[in-house]
Amino acid sequence: MEDAAALDRRWPPRQVPADLEAEAQRLLDWAHGDWAPTGGAAAATASPARRPAPSVGVAATSVAHGSSYLGGREDPWQDILNARDAGGFCEVPRSLLRQLRREGEAQLAEIAELRAQLARLPDLEDEVLQMEAELQELQSNCVVTANEIELRKLEAETLEKETDRLYNEKEERVKRLEMLNAQADEIEFWLDAAGHAPVGPEGRARVERYRAAAAQAAAEQARRAAGDTASLEMASDAAVVFSPMQWKESFQQESEGLLEASELEDLEKFMEAINPSGRSLTSDEVKAAAGNPQLGLSRHLRGLVAKVTSEAMKDAAGGGGAPADAAPAAQPASSTASTLAVPAEVTLEPVEASPDKEKQEESKGASVASAAAKAESVKPPAASEPAKSAAATASATAAKDSKAAPPTDAASTAKVEPKPSALDLAAAIATTAAKAPVEEEAEEDAFFTKDEWMEFFQEDEDISQEDLEVLDPLLVKMDTSGDGQISPEEITAALADPKFQMPQVVRLKLIEFMKSVG
Repeated sequence: MEDAAALDRRWPPRQVPADLEAEAQRLLDWAHGDWAPTGGAAAATASPARRPAPSVGVAATSVAHGSSYLGGREDPWQDILNARDAGGFCEVPRSLLRQLRREGEAQLAEIAELRAQLARLPDLEDEVLQMEAELQELQSNCVVTANEIELRKLEAETLEKETDRLYNEKEERVKRLEMLNAQADEIEFWLDAAGHAPVGPEGRARVERYRAAAAQAAAEQARRAAGDTASLEMASDAAVVFSPMQWKESFQQESEGLLEASELEDLEKFMEAINPSGRSLTSDEVKAAAGNPQLGLSRHLRGLVAKVTSEAMKDAAGGGGAPADAAPAAQPASSTASTLAVPAEVTLEPVEASPDKEKQEESKGASVASAAAKAESVKPPAASEPAKSAAATASATAAKDSKAAPPTDAASTAKVEPKPSALDLAAAIATTAAKAPVEEEAEEDAFFTKDEWMEFFQEDEDISQEDLEVLDPLLVKMDTSGDGQISPEEITAALADPKFQMPQVVRLKLIEFMKSVG
């Protein structure tokens, strides 16, 4: 009965007469209980009570209601309700009853599954809470990651600043290293020149080479010192000091009026640049300013200035002479010994001043003239054998010193440590003005055109064709004056400029050339 009641709950109660409802209940009892009449005749004579035929309205209502409830499916009770045998018994097939049972059991299983799902709701709530916790953790991780990204950005900026600082420090240290290397090369230069070179043929060759270069450097240093101290060491009548107007007139006279208007304007600007106050200028100042490439004088004007200053110095030196056979007198310690730039190889002892000032003034011109005459007797060393010439000059001067009369004052002589004596050095300084035109010609020879430079480098087997192709436009850039010739000053400026990226072989050749021209 419980199963029948459970199956009967699937369909809502129908509005049927009481006797029909009782008949249906009896049929259900028979179906679920497998009811059948027992007992021989009773079974043969027994028959179910006839159910009254339901009215059409009730049947139609029931069928319509069942169809709406089943969602359009076939109503299993439809065959029973539509039975119209007025007196017969309507048998319900077992297959239908079994189908009804299966459907009821399926509904019961579905209900049980729903109840099981309801029972699992607390577990789902726990899962929801766990997912919410994971979501919060992910959000926290996102915030932490964003903060870490910001920290990494700040760290990257700090590292970039540190990189810039280290790069600048590296540049400074590279410059300092280059300076120290230059100092080391200079120290090695003088050590090798003094004979402290490795033992063997290579060491001897280095000594000879460095001695030759040292001799050239000493001669160049003496020449430059002579240009700076000529006006102080010469007599007052030999000083070359002109006003700016006199210098301009000298330039115009030397050019014989052939200067163009643009060249005259360049000379005007040149004189204003080196002398904005309008004071008088010495020949050394004008000559040194003309050699400055920043003032922008053309090669023609530089040659004109050099020629005028050289002639002025030559005239001044020749006009204030004294008898050549006059005995040399001791110079005051404050004159030559203090102002003369003596090379490191020659050391001079201090010279005591003579008590008789008049004799000093009288003997000053005679000393200069005697030194000049002695220097004229000694020819400058040849360029091919500078070391041998320097050694010959040193031996000659040592022999002259040994044959000289015994000195009355020991402090008036100079110490010679197998080097040129101070007297020869003074003689070379005194005769610098007379040799200025020759030196100017040597400087003129140092000017080469681009084609001459290319021929010079093409003859060198160490320079490849690729280096020559790179060198051709560099030579054009070196010619800053635009006169078609490249001077030593322009080469020096190009070597010092980091923008001139030239092959190392070419750079070494240029440095070697600059050393050779002094």
